[in-house]
Amino acid sequence: QLLPTVPGHILLMIGSIYLFFYWLKQNYTIAVIFITTFVMGAFDLLANEGIAVIFPRVIDTIVGGVLAYLSVRFIWPNWQYRQLPGLLLNAVVKSRRYFESIYDHSVSEEAYLHNRRTAYNADNALTSAWKWMRLEPKNVRRNQDRAFNLTNLNHALLSYISALGVHKSAEDLSEKELDFCRDVSDVLRLVSEMLTRQADEAQIASYLQKANCWDEQMELMMNDPGNRRVRLIYNIAHVSRELLLEARGIIIDR
Repeated sequence: QLLPTVPGHILLMIGSIYLFFYWLKQNYTIAVIFITTFVMGAFDLLANEGIAVIFPRVIDTIVGGVLAYLSVRFIWPNWQYRQLPGLLLNAVVKSRRYFESIYDHSVSEEAYLHNRRTAYNADNALTSAWKWMRLEPKNVRRNQDRAFNLTNLNHALLSYISALGVHKSAEDLSEKELDFCRDVSDVLRLVSEMLTRQADEAQIASYLQKANCWDEQMELMMNDPGNRRVRLIYNIAHVSRELLLEARGIIIDR
């Protein structure tokens, strides 16, 4: 027997299953150890065969682990650097649609809520992919630093857009603010085109030149210190410009 008493077996099983679920999402290898002790405790409690199943269970676990490693590593690798471009593109597109649904009053409330939800889902998927990328072998972590920057920028963009969404029903934007928001949307659209290699260098240079003039435009609109909306729009514009520069870096790296 593994343990001399029934309460001891029960405590072992409860502790093992708790630790299994705790480690399941963080480190599957450690989680397997605890599910193994749970199975051993269950066999020992039911049939006094806990010790007898140790070696077959360990052998099965080792064989299964080796087969799984070989399959994932050499036969069907699904490295995150392959997923990141598509996830990033989807996140930028969804964030832009969410932003447009805030200042465009022709968008229905239902569409606005849908765009907000899909933007958050896309950002969560992108963040999750980058976290998994950190657990992969170093030799396949391609463009990790740039992926980190883009993930952070998109998350910041979504945060500022959400903050602007709080003011959606408070007061209509002025014509200058609307024009500025449309310019920001155009830049985000260009970022999407750059990620799909549909933008040329002349286009990029033209939009960069326009984006570099945003600070002057914003200073004129920020004469009213009580207008918190303008400051949020400025933050959205600033992050969008940074996204444009990072996306340009991806094109240069290619």
